[in-house]
Parts: sequence; C-alpha cells; structure tokens
Amino acid sequence: MKKEVTSLMERARKYIKSAKLLLKEGDYESSVSRAYYAMFFVR
Repeated sequence: MKKEVTSLMERARKYIKSAKLLLKEGDYESSVSRAYYAMFFVR
C-alpha cells in the first residue's frame, strides 16, 4: 500500500509543478486544470 501512496503523491506533485509553470506563463485555464486533477491523486 505504501508504494501505491508514494506513487500517487509523486504524480500529484508533478501536476502541481506543471500548474505552477503554466500559471507563471499566464495560462490560467490550464493551470487550474492541472491543480484540479492533482487533488484526485491525494484523496
């Protein structure tokens, strides 16, 4: 189970990182989308 949780958290971090980059570039819609989907990996 721990390996699965670690994998999901890594995926969520990846999505958050993408969201931050998109936000920095002014792509607000895509940034919100990435952040929104990140929350599904940390349920």
